[in-house]
Amino acid sequence: MKSPRRLLPHSLASCVLLAAIVSLPSALHGVTYTWDGGSTTSSTWGTAANWNPDGAPLFNNAADLIFNNLTRSDNDTGAARTVASISYGANMDSAFNTNLRTFNGGAAAALTLDAVSGNVAINVDADATGSLSIGWSGTGTAGGALILAKDLVVTHNGTGTFSITRQINGTGFGFTKAGTGTMQFGTANANGFTGAVNVNQGRLIAASTASATGDLGAASGINLGGGILEIRTSNALNKTVSSNLTVSSASTLAYNNAAATDQTLTVGTGSMALNAGLTLQNISSSAVGNNAVNVSRNMTGSGSLTLETYNNIASSASSYSLGRIQLSGDNSGWSGNLVITKGTGQLSGSNSAGTGSITIGSTGDSFGAGLAINQSANLTLANNFIVRSGGFRSLKQNNQSAPMNLVLNGNVLLEGDLNVDHSLAAPVSGQSVISFNGTISGAGGLSITRSAGDVSSGVLLNGANTYLGATTVASGASLGGDGSIAGSLSFAAGANYIFSTTASLDVSGPVTFGGFSIPNLLGLDSSTIAGSYVLLNGTGSNITSTNISNLGSANAFALGSGNQAYFDFINGDLSVIVGAVIPEPSSFALLGGCVVFAVGFARRRRRAD
Repeated sequence: MKSPRRLLPHSLASCVLLAAIVSLPSALHGVTYTWDGGSTTSSTWGTAANWNPDGAPLFNNAADLIFNNLTRSDNDTGAARTVASISYGANMDSAFNTNLRTFNGGAAAALTLDAVSGNVAINVDADATGSLSIGWSGTGTAGGALILAKDLVVTHNGTGTFSITRQINGTGFGFTKAGTGTMQFGTANANGFTGAVNVNQGRLIAASTASATGDLGAASGINLGGGILEIRTSNALNKTVSSNLTVSSASTLAYNNAAATDQTLTVGTGSMALNAGLTLQNISSSAVGNNAVNVSRNMTGSGSLTLETYNNIASSASSYSLGRIQLSGDNSGWSGNLVITKGTGQLSGSNSAGTGSITIGSTGDSFGAGLAINQSANLTLANNFIVRSGGFRSLKQNNQSAPMNLVLNGNVLLEGDLNVDHSLAAPVSGQSVISFNGTISGAGGLSITRSAGDVSSGVLLNGANTYLGATTVASGASLGGDGSIAGSLSFAAGANYIFSTTASLDVSGPVTFGGFSIPNLLGLDSSTIAGSYVLLNGTGSNITSTNISNLGSANAFALGSGNQAYFDFINGDLSVIVGAVIPEPSSFALLGGCVVFAVGFARRRRRAD
């Protein structure tokens, strides 16, 4: 019988080696140096007593530094240094600052990250709770730069913030943010690295105070692969993102103006590929300031875009604020859905909505949500709309410079109520109409308002609508169209009806008026051809005559040029009779009745066909 092979010594050696490898930090490149801050006289990296075992490291592209001891937590590189990696262990539960300078109060000293092979790395243990920083613990422009000689991977899983407080340089190199923790960079100097930025996990805060593009202006590209990129400003400085932006996994881009003055974030030149969903947030702290986000570049891809503005809103009852998020590019190549869950989204480009659906609000959320339309030319949208139940939901014609007509050809699902505000900012004047040509369905209703602008503007309902909620027209607002309303319709005192000789509204529910007269018919004047015109097609006696003035020929209203008009009910329909002023009322009433019969009958036959 053959003797068994003696494998134990070799296997034991393998296990010991494997255990040693597993216990080392993931970014080891060569020689490991562990900080213990043992010197009683010096805080610099070059002091032998500050390392365990004692001995100053060989600072080169094979040096891996480990900090797991808070002794001498405010330390200095002591000179220009090069290392391959820096790791912070589980014991780092208080503030720990490494200053890029020669000694306390001394000259700037750059720190270069380089490696024999592969990327360079900074790691923060998941159990570390302290705020950790590399750069300079003071303020201003003191301290050296962090220089990337290879791409940097920052894997931060701790709960404290890891900060780089000096500029980051490096031609051709960038960095990746991994791990669940928060990393922040930003100084009074603009960053000079030119490689790509990848945000795959956690939050990366770009907080440069140097210039509009001081954060990421030189980056070859920005990839959002699952994390949060926050652009923050703390001084009177507008910010611009000009690097190409790609979203490869569901991610967030946030703007945070923490300054006391109004600033804007512009996502300007460059491409913007939404290959996955992107949440675009305005989380600026000012509750009343004009802290807007403007995406002026063209978007492509099929990923959804979700807009959220938090603090730039007066209350949950109003969705419009100065701190809105605006889309102004040509997004005709973008097929994703636009979702406005909180606050205000605004369209300022002819194709800025893309081709997907548009959702206003988040189901059950009491926070206001609205879409504003602000452009000088007429706009036609084919997008379908979804209005979620919850807080105040609104669609606003918010043009600032000239009258414009908004045509909505898509269908609208009203899960909740929608406020439609056909406004023009003063002193703009002229007719601006919002036309709903698709089908409006759902349990919600419509409220028609006009908060500013020319009284001749209004809303037209032209679709075969089935929505069941109430339709209300506020004082000063206007409604018309050639479509249908399944629910109730009410006109407040001072509300208007958009008159047309060829169109009328079919209303199935009850119709009431708070006060209504011939002058409330917009478009009816002395040039209107004599005849009988149906305004509202009723069902039986669903249209009440209460609060209607100029009802009957005896109460006719003079239009001028010898013409007059009055309201009448014919077979349950509310009509307007237009004709010349006749001295004998009885003869005029007889003529009007004949005209009413002929025109009313023809109109009903046309609708029946």
